[in-house]
Amino acid sequence: MPGFKSVIAVLALIALTGIARAQEGVAAAQDRAAIEAMRAQGMDMAEPQTLEFAFYFPEKQGARRVMGALAADGFSGELRTEGVDAFILFARKTMRVDLETLSGLRAQFEALAREAGGSYDGWGLP
Repeated sequence: MPGFKSVIAVLALIALTGIARAQEGVAAAQDRAAIEAMRAQGMDMAEPQTLEFAFYFPEKQGARRVMGALAADGFSGELRTEGVDAFILFARKTMRVDLETLSGLRAQFEALAREAGGSYDGWGLP
């Protein structure tokens, strides 16, 4: 029979998995809502659009590392300083806008930012 600590660890893992799935669902809903807002404004979603993706970093080195990786994938970028310990990276690319592509990019960007000590904040129009 598993010990009490093992049961607690399994329950915690199940809870964390549920939280991660809920967050993914919220992100997908936000992406879906943004796409619908673009359509409502009359944008032709069959045409490529220039999108801007935002990242936050406590250190400039992490932001530069992510920008280097994104530049290799055809993104351009701008790094802004906020205060003494915050750096915001805006990465832009012209692309077709669809939920599947944005979901894949979100997963890629979250991992890339996390590895560089930062966070991915989402996308929009510049």
